[in-house]
Amino acid sequence: MAAGRGTRLRASLSKMLLPLDGLPLVAHPVRMALRLKGSEVVVVVGHQKEAVQRALRGQFKGKSLRFALQRQQRGTGDAVAAALPKVRGRKGSVLILSGDVPLLTARTLGRLRRLRERRNAQMAVLTMRPKDPAHYGRVIREGRQVRRVVEYLDASGPEREVDEVNAGIYCVELGFLRREIRRLGADNATGEVYLTDLVAAAGDHDSAVAMQCDPLEVAGVNTWADLASVAQVLRRRVSTKLMARGVFLEDPERVVVHSSVRFGTDCRVAAGVEITGRTRIGDRCRLETGVVLRDCHLADGVHVKPYCVLEGVRLESGDQVAPHTHRAVDAQSTDYSQ
Repeated sequence: MAAGRGTRLRASLSKMLLPLDGLPLVAHPVRMALRLKGSEVVVVVGHQKEAVQRALRGQFKGKSLRFALQRQQRGTGDAVAAALPKVRGRKGSVLILSGDVPLLTARTLGRLRRLRERRNAQMAVLTMRPKDPAHYGRVIREGRQVRRVVEYLDASGPEREVDEVNAGIYCVELGFLRREIRRLGADNATGEVYLTDLVAAAGDHDSAVAMQCDPLEVAGVNTWADLASVAQVLRRRVSTKLMARGVFLEDPERVVVHSSVRFGTDCRVAAGVEITGRTRIGDRCRLETGVVLRDCHLADGVHVKPYCVLEGVRLESGDQVAPHTHRAVDAQSTDYSQ
């Protein structure tokens, strides 16, 4: 679902197009969905729809990607209803993701899908127990059985005390979804069509299940502070992988390396370095303080000295680049679908 405006950001650009790890925000859940086995991805667009479609088509050229239009932003249930004609004739289950939740992993989605299948449930819901449940929808159970999700504004006092909340990620059996989506109303505090009302429909038949996850993994982006927070998590993930593969980051908290970058082994990266785009770095390279690389190719043993800015540059084995060098050639492709 990628139709929202993101009004709390107070930005002219659609929230879905905000840059994160070198990609538009919405590209992160789309990229993960495309990697799932047997996936066919439908993106629900609305606000700035042409720009969102253009960005995703450019990012994922040749991929199985469809678009559905939510003409008015009338809630999550309305968004899913807009997408259903794009999967007419399909059977099985559908994963419903949010375009502003970029940290989800394929492992978690796989577990959610397997839970629904193993329990033969109509609907599986991803839930969490954050330190502050705030205004999230509360997951209401009878014993261990999931009965419904109540949005905060519609919840009673006792319901608001529940600490298990809805993370907004679902796996739903398609036949059930097609039947029940038409019955959803908007009799609630906001006048929107809530997808969460489907949980009650499944819960009435003991056919709703839930799986808890790490709240960090389902962190959404609604403010600039949220965007900075998830960017920090992504940088930490990349840094951890690099160091496990033989790259020494002298100060991981002060290095920016996008996930599209590839390193060899036995490299040393100083503080203040930024490496983005399709940069490829060989073995035994050294990047000193303040180096900025975008779409570069460094062969083995390259030494880039402090405060160089290079874009689209190819360096041969053993090359050394003098401090404060600024050099740019034609940038390479920015298709990061792989």
